[in-house]
Amino acid sequence: MLKLCALSIVIFFELFVFCVLLLFCFNFFLRLGIGLGVLYELSTAV
Repeated sequence: MLKLCALSIVIFFELFVFCVLLLFCFNFFLRLGIGLGVLYELSTAV
């Protein structure tokens, strides 16, 4: 029972870390995409 509880905590923690990393990567790529889009708009406007 204790082993099962520990296992579920580990799985939950790994899922949590995975979600945080996923959000961080998504945020990074979103900002990168917006930055590139803005640069592209500026370069075509000139």
